[in-house]
Amino acid sequence: MNTLKRLFVVTLFLFSCSAWSGPKEDLSILHQQVSRSLASSHIKSVYHYMELECEQLMYEKTDDKFLKYLRNEIKLSIGKHFCELVEESPALQADVEYEAQRDYISMADYSKLVDVIYSSFHDKR
Repeated sequence: MNTLKRLFVVTLFLFSCSAWSGPKEDLSILHQQVSRSLASSHIKSVYHYMELECEQLMYEKTDDKFLKYLRNEIKLSIGKHFCELVEESPALQADVEYEAQRDYISMADYSKLVDVIYSSFHDKR
C-alpha cells in the first residue's frame, strides 16, 4: 500500500508539472495513464517481463493478459521459433555485413521488443 501512495504522490507531482508546461491534450493522456495506474495496481512492470527467460515468456501456462498478447504478437511477427533466435551473448563479429544479416536476437533487442509490445498493449487499453 505504501508503494501505491508513493506512486500516487509522484503521479500528482508529474501531473501538476505538466499542467503548467504542456497543452491540454498532453494532460488528457497523462490523466488516462494515471487513472490506469491507480485503477490497476496489479499490473506488473515491464521490467518484470524483460527479466523472464524466453521459455517462461512464451510457453509457461498463465492467465496474464499481457503475456497472451505478447505471445500472439511475437508468433505473428517473428514466428514460433522466437526463443531459438534469442542468444545471451552472440559471438562478436567485426564484419558489418554479418551484423546486417544476423540470425539471432540479442538480449538488448529482446528487452526492446518486450518494451514496445508492453507499451502497445497498455496504450490500447
